[in-house]
Amino acid sequence: MKIAILENSKLAWVLLIASLLVFSCRSKKNSYHSSGVLSVSVAKLKLKDGHHTEHLQRLVNLAVSTGIDSFQFEKGEYIIDQLHLPPGAFVNGEDAIIKKKPYSETFSRMFTTKKFEAKIQTVTKPLIIQNFLFDGNYKNQGEFDNYELEHQAMVFLSAPENSKKQLKAIVRNCRFKEGAGDAIGVFRNVDLEVYNCEAENVFRGAVTVTGGNTKVYVDSLKAYGDAYVTGVDVEVDYPGFNKNFEVDIEMRNIWVDGDFDIAMRHGKFYGYNINSAGPPTYIAARNGSILIENSNFSKNKDGIFRILYPKNVVFNNCKFNFTSDKYSKYKEGIRIRWGDKTYRGKDQKLVFNACTFLSNNLPKALYCGNDRKSDRNHLQVNNCKFIGESDYGIYLSDGGNMDIVNTSLEANTSIYLNSDKVSSEGKYNVTLDNVSNPNSKRKKGSYLIKYKEGDGNKIELKNISGEEKIETFSKGKTNTRTKVQRSGKS
Repeated sequence: MKIAILENSKLAWVLLIASLLVFSCRSKKNSYHSSGVLSVSVAKLKLKDGHHTEHLQRLVNLAVSTGIDSFQFEKGEYIIDQLHLPPGAFVNGEDAIIKKKPYSETFSRMFTTKKFEAKIQTVTKPLIIQNFLFDGNYKNQGEFDNYELEHQAMVFLSAPENSKKQLKAIVRNCRFKEGAGDAIGVFRNVDLEVYNCEAENVFRGAVTVTGGNTKVYVDSLKAYGDAYVTGVDVEVDYPGFNKNFEVDIEMRNIWVDGDFDIAMRHGKFYGYNINSAGPPTYIAARNGSILIENSNFSKNKDGIFRILYPKNVVFNNCKFNFTSDKYSKYKEGIRIRWGDKTYRGKDQKLVFNACTFLSNNLPKALYCGNDRKSDRNHLQVNNCKFIGESDYGIYLSDGGNMDIVNTSLEANTSIYLNSDKVSSEGKYNVTLDNVSNPNSKRKKGSYLIKYKEGDGNKIELKNISGEEKIETFSKGKTNTRTKVQRSGKS
């Protein structure tokens, strides 16, 4: 009877938690942490309003107050709304499932450090989260398809805006499924490492980076889904310390069904062995740099692959596989836009080195628009192969600068320099050196290049086979040449 009365008092909570700590704490060492461990058992947690959040948070808070920074979640399903964890903690969940409470709020994150942010300034160890299955339970969260719950991350990492010191964190061997927001949401002032994780049907992304002064390293990530392709998303909209928008991101061994979205407002991105099985793919680097190597990208007939504001973007030894038809919404393999109505890009560089472009019934393999020769933007294609059926290999719509070297472009017309929309500022500065169209030998009506002579255009052709056909436009006339000097200007 006395126990029943105590359980309804605050004192009972203290005694209960203290007793759990006494019997559940033990000495345990790992690479970062050596203090006591709090073992958490779902069987010992009380449900309130259908979830374990309140009891579990009390345990965590009391453990932290006694100097414990390691937490072992025993096997079982823990239903939570939002659990606050301290920076520097070691949180292990062998066979533990963390499931989102039904109809949680928009800014409810399953694991977050929000209420312990002040500790970031004094902690040197990383927060480690490992061996969990996170179930976002999106079928029981309400409407989210229009981003109503986009902030409902499963793991949310951030430091205060004015914090010079970054929150250090490691997430490894975790699986995320059916989330209405992000799997791992990275906000500002964070130094994060992610290893061997998987995300399935997560609405906004497996790893999403939205704030500056942040460093992220990801190795071995799979993201897929039959309802949502999941993908990865770098879109920095908020500054970190000292109003800094810069991020430093490296991703290796990535497999996504689609939605590979990298927008470098400031900073740098390096990708190695990126494998994107489908669209959409968005690449942007307005004031940053992107280097992607040894990677594979595919696009179906209804998908989009867009490169926007390529201040310094390089692809090395990558393969692009494109499919299209006359009914496709997007009729190009990659749509390159050097600027738009809101921003006129200048002195930008987009480079493809030793890349292969596979086309299946494609109107245009590469399409470049919103450019002018005077803007000094530069497309470079070196040692590449364009293989398959395309009307045009490279189509320049509005003017610009381009060098193509040691490249084979299989298409009805390898290079087309459009003159219909080119303004007095547009014009072309194009050099082809040892460039060929394999169709010239086997398909009638195939051309290496079509362009308008004069009108301020500078077209230089070097080491071009005499079998190649050149079609030019001048004063309303069309001229076709099949004999071109091996080296010279046209």
